[in-house]
Amino acid sequence: MGYSMRTDRCRLTRWLNREGSEAARELCDHQSDPQENVNVVDRPENKTVVEEVTKQMQAGWKAARPQLHPMLKASHETSPGDITMKTHPIPFHPASAILLAVLVAMEAWAAPQGQSAAVPAPEQNGVREGKKPRVQLGAYYFDGWSGRNKADGDPAQPWAKGAPTHLSKPLAENFADRQPIWGWRADTPAIMRKQIDLAADHGLAFWAFCWYFQPQPKAVAEDSKHNGLRLFLEAPNNGRLRFCLLVANHDRFQLKTIENWRKAADYWLPYLRSPRYLTLGGKPLLILFDTKDALPEGMAAVEQAAKASGLPGVAFAGCGNNLPERFAATTRYNVNGGWMKGWQERPFSTLIDLHRRSWKGIPGQPHIPCAVVGFDRRPWETAQRGSHYYTGRTPELFAQHIRDLIAWMDAHPNQVTPERMALLYAWNEIGEGGYLVPSRGDPDGAYLKALKSALAR
Repeated sequence: MGYSMRTDRCRLTRWLNREGSEAARELCDHQSDPQENVNVVDRPENKTVVEEVTKQMQAGWKAARPQLHPMLKASHETSPGDITMKTHPIPFHPASAILLAVLVAMEAWAAPQGQSAAVPAPEQNGVREGKKPRVQLGAYYFDGWSGRNKADGDPAQPWAKGAPTHLSKPLAENFADRQPIWGWRADTPAIMRKQIDLAADHGLAFWAFCWYFQPQPKAVAEDSKHNGLRLFLEAPNNGRLRFCLLVANHDRFQLKTIENWRKAADYWLPYLRSPRYLTLGGKPLLILFDTKDALPEGMAAVEQAAKASGLPGVAFAGCGNNLPERFAATTRYNVNGGWMKGWQERPFSTLIDLHRRSWKGIPGQPHIPCAVVGFDRRPWETAQRGSHYYTGRTPELFAQHIRDLIAWMDAHPNQVTPERMALLYAWNEIGEGGYLVPSRGDPDGAYLKALKSALAR
């Protein structure tokens, strides 16, 4: 469980395990780091601050109240706010006021009739202290479910009214069972909080957000496909999951030049410095979709920028196998077996087998295996310019697929990362048929429950 206290200068969070002992701490200096991207709890110069704030936190909110004059104490023992109404209030440091407000709120949140102020502790990349995880499973997060659809406003296309960017007419009308239980749009803080809880409650450890490069910062900032990442970082319960970036450097979003790689480094560094960012071997993990666009000097420039900012470097993972040594690991986004080869129906078991055969690491370059929920792009394609699609998926087949993935990792410990990372395609690739979110066709979350069951020992 996590408990936070804020002073006029910093915020300290203590994460406690189920036995009540401290599992981790986080200290953020709001003067130098107002967005809380850097954990400075272990810096020697902050030792005294950590000790003092920890003592105040353990003492509770009553101990943080200002000391009242003896004549006022009896009548104001349980109403600290009333002190400001007296003629001669006893002054106290502004930090105490902030601490008092935060601690009173924390005790109110913890009341039986409300929700707990404490949230489950974010384990170090999903690993509880002193324990090795069975698997640290993440899922790709694609946000095509915000922004404005290009057909919105066309009276001839009523399906598009209020629609997000990637909703198509076939998806809305012929595949309506894929609509998430909260609707096609997923662009509100409340929906993001719900998604985080669903993912964490059913065993996911992190999301890999699809991120798209454009040369102009304004275009990157206004790209609605990045809204999910923004909402996640703003969510009060985001401590339940880690996150990383999947750089979707395909088609018009390729980087291509050293100048663009340097620009990308500037975009990425604020994320990489976040204490919630996923690490591989102690370095922030960046996954590259198209390894042919992975310019060696560009990757080196990102590494240099990361080290200049105080990070130990960057761990690059690429989608593919047997990649150059500059990649710390390999993985996949998905393995579909029939990309743009025309519509051909295949059984879901074939899709599972395609993914299983891709699980392969080599010495010095471990593999982050990818499992699959489904693949069917028909809502976004035509029969002539389409891909193989896979039918017959069931929660039972999916659960067995996850168990097989874990068994492969157990049988090949030298081919996986020390953190035992794995990925799932996908959390919300709804148009491509790779989605785990509860939907009109799965309102009770059978696939989420199958995942949780498969991850259980």
